[in-house]
Amino acid sequence: MNVEKQARIERLVNASIHPAFFRSSALVLLLALVDMFMLIPIFADPFDPLYRDLLLLPIGLINLYTFVMVINPYKKQKGHTFFWGVLTGFISIGYLVLTQKFVYSMMKSESPLFLFISIGLYALTVIVFVCWIINTLGRPTNRDTQGRVPAIAYGAFGGLGMFSYGVLTATGNATLVLGVFTGVYLLLGWIFLLLSVMMFTSAFFTIRNPELFVNKVPFGRDRTRKKIRQGGKK
Repeated sequence: MNVEKQARIERLVNASIHPAFFRSSALVLLLALVDMFMLIPIFADPFDPLYRDLLLLPIGLINLYTFVMVINPYKKQKGHTFFWGVLTGFISIGYLVLTQKFVYSMMKSESPLFLFISIGLYALTVIVFVCWIINTLGRPTNRDTQGRVPAIAYGAFGGLGMFSYGVLTATGNATLVLGVFTGVYLLLGWIFLLLSVMMFTSAFFTIRNPELFVNKVPFGRDRTRKKIRQGGKK
């Protein structure tokens, strides 16, 4: 493994947020984007037991998993990126399922086209993003600046495309309000899908290269150690 590639993998392995912010970030995402933004549409009129059966048990399991992880997060640092991958992946899939309810239960659409296209776009996103990550890890340093602009542009166009597709498809069957809701959920699901792929990639390289992982310490302990070093230099 060359030095440049190892440095990129090391940054990827240590991509998770500091454990000091892990508990609050995990609970906010869980309560807002899972418990609120999923449970309300599941039980909203018209109620369809299919979506309750698909999502209610996984929501309970992801809540349990989150509460286990937020207990003493400093001792579970190596599992943080895998947790973020699971959480963001579940949010992504859950929002994709809920967009089906918007289209087929609320808007009474009978065409399977929205289902097939939305799933196909998700699958294509995963394939393209994984290929982009692999190419980025093997790209020479002098090409990094040239490669970032197209990646950002493709991501922006992809997100705009997902949002526009949801709005246009839903608005054609019902109202603009439901169309916007469908587009927003589809866009958020697409964004969290990208985050999930990135976090699972980070978790994979953490397992493959455990020696590159750096355990983070509390900020207070960092300051104390810094003062001790400065005192020793004097």
